[in-house]
Formats: sequence, structure tokens, C-alpha cells
Amino acid sequence: MTSNNSQQPGLNAQQLQGVFTLYSMGRLQEALAAANKLDREHPQEPVLLNLLGAIQAGLEDYDAAITSFQQAIELRPDVADSHFHLGNMLFEKGDIVEALDFFERALELRRDYLDAHNKLCQGLERGNQVQAFEDALARAKKQCPGDHPALSLRE
Repeated sequence: MTSNNSQQPGLNAQQLQGVFTLYSMGRLQEALAAANKLDREHPQEPVLLNLLGAIQAGLEDYDAAITSFQQAIELRPDVADSHFHLGNMLFEKGDIVEALDFFERALELRRDYLDAHNKLCQGLERGNQVQAFEDALARAKKQCPGDHPALSLRE
């Protein structure tokens, strides 16, 4: 007996691009329906779960987005974007301490991840963790050389 996964071809770039295009156009409900359909056909696809999480976040369904990003991390813990996006959702819900952990994990995977550096600094600043903020900002400037308005603003 063959499994359902072996009977269906894998998820392809065109399918993802179609969902991403709807998302980019702001047609979030259509993007959600298309992503959910693909998720039923191709479960356990980290890229799709990240896109689904982004759509859910756009619809302000943060709990669903958190679940999608957590599933993506379980499947592929080496993807910095998944950790960053999960951190963002936790940040939006006000769980700054846990969010900071995910920003740090994203930076462990990709040292020059400017957005993760910026959100980490923002969270430390919000938590009034002055020394940790200064250290994080110095690390960000070292690992992301060049002129970055987001980091300049933090200074």
C-alpha cells in the first residue's frame, strides 16, 4: 500500500508563487484559502508553513501564525526566517522575553540578519535592558557593516 505522499508530486515553485502573489497583492483571504489547500495536499512543507504563517499574521490571527511557524521550525530548525517570524508573532502578542530568544536563535543561524538584530535591539530597549541593548547594538553593527537606518535610529 502506498502512502498519499508518494502518489502526489511535491510542492513546486509555481504553486508557492501563486500563493505569494495573492499575499503580496493584499488578497489575504484568497491567499489563505490557497495556502490551506496546498497544506492539505502537501503537509509538512516548511516553506509553505512559513508563508501560511505570514498570511495568518497579515490577517492578525497571531495564534494560528505562531502554530504555523512552530511547525516550520519543528520540520526545519535550521531556517533563520522561521525563528525570526515566530519571534515577531510573540513580540506582537507582548511576550517580549520569549520573542528575544527566537531573535537570538535566528542570529545564531544567520549572523548578518539585520531584521533580527533590529527586533532584538527593539525588545531589549523596550524591556529597559540597557547593557544588553548596548551589547546587541554593537554586535549588530559589527555583523551588519554599512549604513543601516534601523540601527542608526537605535543609537
